[in-house]
Amino acid sequence: MEDEVSCALCGLRIAPRKDFVFRVDGRIEHVKCPVPAPKPPNRDAICPACSMPIRPTDSVAKEGGEVVHVRCLTPRPIAGGAGLPA
Repeated sequence: MEDEVSCALCGLRIAPRKDFVFRVDGRIEHVKCPVPAPKPPNRDAICPACSMPIRPTDSVAKEGGEVVHVRCLTPRPIAGGAGLPA
């Protein structure tokens, strides 16, 4: 009698000699799982500078440890501080 093995995603039995993959946690799942994975909730990040949502299409940069809109970056002097000679 063979051990019954179930998919880590959907919990359905995986038939012997069918397509499956090993996960990093040691469990297995269908290559093409019949149960679609749930989509993550759509939560937009908030820019700490302007308090507006950061959309997936916005240009962003990191300032310190925060992600901000590029338009919200605080201007900083260039290292050396002196301009180019004329």
